[in-house]
Amino acid sequence: MHPGSYVAVVMERLAQEGRPVLGDLKQRMREMDYPFFPVLRELSLQESLVAELRAGGRVIGTLWLNALEHGNFRPRHFEIFQILADQVAAAVANILPRRCQAFSKRTAFDVSTPCASPMASCSFGQ
Repeated sequence: MHPGSYVAVVMERLAQEGRPVLGDLKQRMREMDYPFFPVLRELSLQESLVAELRAGGRVIGTLWLNALEHGNFRPRHFEIFQILADQVAAAVANILPRRCQAFSKRTAFDVSTPCASPMASCSFGQ
């Protein structure tokens, strides 16, 4: 992760709050620079709901849901969104060991070394 980036800021908030968080994309685009902001601006995205993907006792990524208008997400959506994120994390956790093993066989790396995916470690779940 890139320290000081928008993703780093969101990840810090997620860790502090321990639940999904809302992001005001329009405000962040004024305050920060981030490579994907031009795309978000072009799509007129205004707000994001973000949850951690947690599996095996660690965070393996994030799940983002963006909206074209402010105020689309309510606190009652947070629990549902976290349940969805947990299901996605479980699916990813089941896929990663197989993917890393396949990568390991193709590249002659040991399965315990980080795999090619920037979001995953082959030691995950082992």
